[in-house]
Amino acid sequence: TLGGVGSVRCVTGTDPASRIKEEVKHVMLIDDVITTGSTASEISKLLKHKGVEKVTLVTVCLTLPKH
Repeated sequence: TLGGVGSVRCVTGTDPASRIKEEVKHVMLIDDVITTGSTASEISKLLKHKGVEKVTLVTVCLTLPKH
């Protein structure tokens, strides 16, 4: 699997944080399903590195680990 940012690059063809302008301080990520959280985590790290102060994640479905 590509995982994290690799999957976003595959879909968009670019680094997801490459178009963030310096004045952007809050970004909302919207994802239909969160499985492991690795993609959202990696994108959040990239955004924070670009100067974003707050990242909000909104999702419709969350998969739970089997016990």
